[in-house]
Amino acid sequence: MKNFILNFMKPKTEVKKVITKPRVKKELPNLVQAQAHQEFWVNRGPMLRNLKELANFLEVVDVERFNYHTKNGRNDFANWVRDILH
Repeated sequence: MKNFILNFMKPKTEVKKVITKPRVKKELPNLVQAQAHQEFWVNRGPMLRNLKELANFLEVVDVERFNYHTKNGRNDFANWVRDILH
């Protein structure tokens, strides 16, 4: 135990800091708007033009309309975001 205490009390060697290049933050793009005629038309619902509108819609959508766009392994919402909004 005495050796442990003595080793613990010894001054620690200096830790050299590795200097790296600072990370440059990418500029975040403005909210992407769908071009004319590329909006998302919800079944029996509104037309969505951007991610904010999609997020707001997904908070209140009923199960029937949601399932219409996500049945049989497809996801129209994800496809629209990937293909149109990039």
